Amino acid sequence: VDVINMSLGSSYGQPFDDDLAVAVDNASALGVLTVASAGNSADKPYANGTPSSAASALSVAQTQVPSAELQLLSLKDTNYAAVFQPWSAPPSGLIAGPLQYGDGAGGNLNGCAPFPAGSLTGQVVLVDRGGCDFTLKIKNVGLGGGIVGIIGLVAPGAPFSGGDGGDRPIDIPGYMIDQADSNAFKAQVGSPVIIDPANGLPLVGQMVGSSSRGPQHDATTLLKPEIGAPGASVSAIAGTGTGTGPFGGTSGAAPMVAGSAALLLQAAPELSPAEVKARLMNNGETDIQTDPFSGLAPITRIGGGEVRADRALDAPAAAWDEDTLQGGLSFGFVDVDKDVVNLTKTVIVKNYSDQTINYEVKPGFRYEEDANSGAVSVSVPSGKVRVGAGSTQKVQV
Repeated sequence: VDVINMSLGSSYGQPFDDDLAVAVDNASALGVLTVASAGNSADKPYANGTPSSAASALSVAQTQVPSAELQLLSLKDTNYAAVFQPWSAPPSGLIAGPLQYGDGAGGNLNGCAPFPAGSLTGQVVLVDRGGCDFTLKIKNVGLGGGIVGIIGLVAPGAPFSGGDGGDRPIDIPGYMIDQADSNAFKAQVGSPVIIDPANGLPLVGQMVGSSSRGPQHDATTLLKPEIGAPGASVSAIAGTGTGTGPFGGTSGAAPMVAGSAALLLQAAPELSPAEVKARLMNNGETDIQTDPFSGLAPITRIGGGEVRADRALDAPAAAWDEDTLQGGLSFGFVDVDKDVVNLTKTVIVKNYSDQTINYEVKPGFRYEEDANSGAVSVSVPSGKVRVGAGSTQKVQV
């Protein structure tokens, strides 16, 4: 075994008291890389799950598939962002109908109970999240005659692709909107909602709202998740021979990175798990947005960026933390009780090529406001770092 994929985990995972995290580190010591899903607890600090929080695991966040679009629902000439639910029926054309909340009389607001047949005919029906599977809500709306089902969140957070509970039939489109938009919808019941498949925003290069945020949940607060990958894929259904179904979340993203690691090891089987991690993290695409409205995703959500197996394969060198062997630097939780606190890390740079490489080390900030605050300054050796062919060099940060 060269690579283990673990599409599983426990939210807010602490590796120091988790036996599976210990097993991951033991496997790494034997030369086996574990790629694990970061979890689907959304943009909440420290939500990253274990065993992906194990120091030697490669923790994977979820980014959007290249074809993904954010549907815009039009209500009284205002567009509202909605996430299409992949287990529902995509709209074949423009759909319009009056908005209704629950059964229209203050009942069945979460859509978990059946609606009488024909009671929702021609309606676009909003129901609250909670109480039952996402799929059951949209199924009930469709069986009641509704033409579109909308799940409104009842707490702050970004809408996402809800899990498939297996409820069928689902013959209508289903969407999810955030709490603020859901409240806005409830204030406009009876107004027409328009769903035009052409009215959408491309989501390639952006986070999926449900992907868990880090950092690692213990005293070291390591950078977690460490990399991202598209995760809303089509997967074979075991035992059917020909059946396929949606497979999403960070559980779907982790196998993309496990496959990328396998490609690296096929080309360079001598690489250690730490070196594979570093090469993947060093060469990720860092221009990843949180969503169409919020700008660059925090490092605690995307780590080293979205995976690029080709860049990692072509890279002549890699860099990692001498102590943690991680392809990124984490200075831990710092309880600042002095005017100035100095922290130092040592970076190992390894040259895999047959030629000397000269690097200029130039620190920068991901966000302009962090640079402008002056709270943190980063110092590195001036000039260039020379790394001979097949050798390593150390850099103090």
